[in-house]
Amino acid sequence: MKQLKNILGFCLLSIILLSACKKEEMADAPRIFRPTLAKDGLVSPSNYIEVNWLSSKDAVAYNVQLSIDSFKTIAATMDVDTNYALFENLLYDQLYQVRVKGIAADTSKSSAYADLGEIKTPKFPTILNDPVLADVSDAAVKMSWRTEGAAVTSIKVYQEDKTTLVKEVALTDNDRSKGYRLVSGLQAATKYYLELYSDAKLRGYNFYTTKASYAGTLVDLREIEGRPNVLIDTLPKVESGSTIILKKGETYNITSAYQIDKTLTFVGGSDPVNPEPAIIKLPSNFDFKSGATVDSVIFRDLTLTTDDGYASAYVLNISQSCNVGTIKFDNCIASNFRGLMRIKTGGVTVDNFVINNSTVTRISGYGVANADNAGAVINHHVYTNSTFAKIEKFVASKSAAQSILVENCTFNEAPSGGNYLIDMGSFNVAQGIKILNSIFGIGYDVGKGVSVKGYRAASGVTVDISNSFALSDLVTDTSFSGLTVHSRPSTEVFTDPAVFNFKIKDNGFAGRSNAGDPRWRL
Repeated sequence: MKQLKNILGFCLLSIILLSACKKEEMADAPRIFRPTLAKDGLVSPSNYIEVNWLSSKDAVAYNVQLSIDSFKTIAATMDVDTNYALFENLLYDQLYQVRVKGIAADTSKSSAYADLGEIKTPKFPTILNDPVLADVSDAAVKMSWRTEGAAVTSIKVYQEDKTTLVKEVALTDNDRSKGYRLVSGLQAATKYYLELYSDAKLRGYNFYTTKASYAGTLVDLREIEGRPNVLIDTLPKVESGSTIILKKGETYNITSAYQIDKTLTFVGGSDPVNPEPAIIKLPSNFDFKSGATVDSVIFRDLTLTTDDGYASAYVLNISQSCNVGTIKFDNCIASNFRGLMRIKTGGVTVDNFVINNSTVTRISGYGVANADNAGAVINHHVYTNSTFAKIEKFVASKSAAQSILVENCTFNEAPSGGNYLIDMGSFNVAQGIKILNSIFGIGYDVGKGVSVKGYRAASGVTVDISNSFALSDLVTDTSFSGLTVHSRPSTEVFTDPAVFNFKIKDNGFAGRSNAGDPRWRL
């Protein structure tokens, strides 16, 4: 029994000594322990952050810091005497890193910093709609908003740095009723920061990057509205190689024949607000100056038309000797002309005549491309990804050509009864005629029925027709051999050809996904 008491006494003495040693060790420790994040200890309901950590009996205070670059720099710092800190007026939509250290009574024994993690503040409670690609052009930005709360009054436009003010735009009652404003006069391929205000209150902000600009020397007419003669007045003043940018929804009149003597591109400028194309109206026509040598004349993203031109108007009616590298219509609508391009004099060479991604309708007796003189030459014809409807003639020539390519095109009511689609007479096409992946509906009845002809040229001209279709209402002869005949007429293959809707609706049509203008395919 005595032995047992001795053992118990020894154990008790050991525990007391061990405890005393521990206390002495704590007293001699170089630092107190680092704080530990409490459960759900980082929250950010708005542009502030709340931080909670487990308290330490050895700490008399705490230092809390925020950073946005992993503590290369300090965004905010705070000393507190509890295990809670509140950081207010922070940036929205910003990722912050958080750390805290315990401060001991003897500051030499304060803890090292404990990384408590990172948290992102929420996005600004904006009334702005999220921007989409269509909201920007090369020179303008569309900012749109929801009509909520106080009326919006202004937009501030900054450079990407958010501090350099470019301009401030006062909003009108019309802007407020529409719920958007087009901010124009900006630089191409540039990132901007825009803020929306109700008086002094910020209602939202977004970054926008304008699109890349057009090539060449730019002549931008988009800031000029309601002056239909501004294009014809400007043309004599521009230098060769210029791109003339026209405003969507505006009409530009060519009131007298203009003789081109320089390389030009006419383009309908992109516009985030107005979906209607820029229109060049041609009561008169374009021509070339005698002896001119021009690299190219290009029409892009435009509508070309005239009020009553079916009997007499042209886009190009060439009456002077000249040499032109390329004439091109790209993503255009051309309608209601006697001819799209007619060359009526000798001494003219057009190396490339190109129509791509375009719609050409209501063209009368001089057709789409007509070398109407034995001394006029169109070397290369290229017609791709386009639609031709109500066309009396397509290609006609009184001289030889190098090549004719028709690819991925839809024809309906083209050509008119008795006419050839491609009429080279007895002249050569050195590299042949190619008709690829195209569809031909009914001929155009202008009093001579709908029976049409295919192509004629010098004997020996090669004609390559591949994956191209004749609908059942195409009436033709052996001059249009090589087409695959489909059993249904144009009215059953196309959605509504009477209003130029050639969307294919016939699921049984073999060319529904790989022939015709790609814009109409299934």
